[in-house]
Amino acid sequence: MEANKSEILKIARVLETINVPIKVAFNYIQPVPLQNLFRGYNNIPAIEKTNESEKWIRAGLSRTVTFADGNTATENMLYVDAPSYFSYKIENFTAEGLSSLVESIEGAWVFIGLEENKVLID
Repeated sequence: MEANKSEILKIARVLETINVPIKVAFNYIQPVPLQNLFRGYNNIPAIEKTNESEKWIRAGLSRTVTFADGNTATENMLYVDAPSYFSYKIENFTAEGLSSLVESIEGAWVFIGLEENKVLID
């Protein structure tokens, strides 16, 4: 039986503890430029730029993500609960190879205050 790409779900999870207050971690990571986070991997090109017109800090915002090969995708900020959580969705990939494999990517960052000046990022 052939699987439809919308029926396949892959989950990637990264946990990291850093020695800063939860608000500092959230306020740095949530609006960080994507090109600083994703510099490419194997056949997936790096993110070159985004076109947001305001700081990327509230739900409902949308931006175009441009990859180093010139292809694009649309990213939407779904939910923000500062300084604990934000989620996003990336879809409408224009790269032929990527769009045939991936319908959308949904992600979330969770910030958990552990003790004074320490936060777990999930």
